[in-house]
Amino acid sequence: ICEEVEVQLQDTMRRHIELTHATLGRLVKGGQTKTKSNTAKGWLLEQEEKFVIRYPLQLASHGFPLDHHRLKECVDCICWGRLGDDLPADGVGVNWTQYFIEKHSDCL
Repeated sequence: ICEEVEVQLQDTMRRHIELTHATLGRLVKGGQTKTKSNTAKGWLLEQEEKFVIRYPLQLASHGFPLDHHRLKECVDCICWGRLGDDLPADGVGVNWTQYFIEKHSDCL
């Protein structure tokens, strides 16, 4: 079954997506996709993430590009407002902004 679905995805999406038996079994039993699982573990809620994508674009349109340090400050403020002491004292990790920008490179 996995191989048949891989061929169908290859034909429709024009890229290879590997579907393992373990993944299929987990999903059939009601498990989550890796994307959903990672989203649930993220610092930002979906609405907050959309704001953090729009914010640097708005600043840049006014001639004020946002660097990694300022982006981290913005995200830390959002997270501290919602999470309080549950957020580590250093805020999001030092590489968080790099990963965020890579993840949303199509928008940013």
